[in-house]
Amino acid sequence: CAFIVPSTGTYTGAQVSFREGLSRETFTGLDKVRRIFVLAPVCDCYIDGCGLPERRCAWYGSVPLDLVVLEKLRSSKAFTELTVEQDMTERAIEVLMPLVDNCLDVEQDFTLVPVLVGGLMSRNAEQYTKLLAPYLADSANLFVVAGDAEELGDSIDLDRGMDPSDSPRRWMKEMPTLVGNSDELAPVFDALELFLAVLAQAPRREEFTFNRYW
Repeated sequence: CAFIVPSTGTYTGAQVSFREGLSRETFTGLDKVRRIFVLAPVCDCYIDGCGLPERRCAWYGSVPLDLVVLEKLRSSKAFTELTVEQDMTERAIEVLMPLVDNCLDVEQDFTLVPVLVGGLMSRNAEQYTKLLAPYLADSANLFVVAGDAEELGDSIDLDRGMDPSDSPRRWMKEMPTLVGNSDELAPVFDALELFLAVLAQAPRREEFTFNRYW
């Protein structure tokens, strides 16, 4: 399961409509979630490719980071590690935390894997899709993705694409991030487009649902 949320987060009060939307729906499998990946575009600093929190950072507010998964991702050498100054300045994840806190039951423990998406083009996007796809296929993981779906273009039928009853396989074929064949990626510029590219690589991707509340 993945939730698409506005990248502005609490700046526009998105946590209110998000919480109300969740209260109207019943989602199976959320009780199995033990880890939440948050993909968000950087807004206060520049990083090359995708970035992870500074190594000494172990918490985002009251939520513990998944240090094991973060270290595994760092070991791939594909991710930029934020400096202390960047980590203190960057707010892209921080503004989404009130939305993240609403995803699961209050008493349900989880760890956090923040992934910041910076300057990213097709030549290095594929390595991130391969690294993240196995996690997306694991029911113990939930992805919260910051992005504005309207920016993907008029060719996307958002009402149908966001309909959980419809197969994302058909929607993915229309995405501008996938061109010609599933192995070729066009330039990727934000977290939502990266997520859709990850989805295209994930096993059992036709079983995923999309949910948007704003």
